[in-house]
Amino acid sequence: MNNAKEKKKLNKVDIVIIILLMLCLAGVALRVFVTLSEPDEYTNPDEEVKEYVISYISRDHFSTTKGYLEEGTEFRFYETNEHFGVTLGAAIPTNATKWYFNELGEYVSVTNDAENKLSDNPFAQYIAAKYDIEGEMTVKGKYSKENVFIIEGSEKENITLNKPILLRSDKMIISIVITDIKPVE
Repeated sequence: MNNAKEKKKLNKVDIVIIILLMLCLAGVALRVFVTLSEPDEYTNPDEEVKEYVISYISRDHFSTTKGYLEEGTEFRFYETNEHFGVTLGAAIPTNATKWYFNELGEYVSVTNDAENKLSDNPFAQYIAAKYDIEGEMTVKGKYSKENVFIIEGSEKENITLNKPILLRSDKMIISIVITDIKPVE
């Protein structure tokens, strides 16, 4: 009976365990605080979000595609559905160009127009009519420390020159390659 009424006292092992637990919690709290207070390694804190005009090219489309790229069409990233930008002006179609190695090992190009003229099929011009489309979009973003352009509101998606990007609008899915990025003046 006497043993049941006795208060259990903390021994040295219990005190060491409690101190270790408190140190672990303090370490985790410090780590979280430091991580949240440091700027993102990809973000350049001196750079502010601005509006930019990007020039792009998209290759090998039928002639009807340019109708879906009218001024003011909003595009989003295909995978994340986050806002990318809005088309600026109408897209400009040019004859599609195909690049390949010929029999002599030379890297040559043939425009879509040349392929149509070589064909004996009267329907080939309609069937084979493909175009490369060039245009511009306005986007909001900023440059990172590594000179990568980060779109505003999209920490996962970024763009660099000559990197293909898959985009979507309400009417189409398109792959574009960025050819130039310049600030709006």
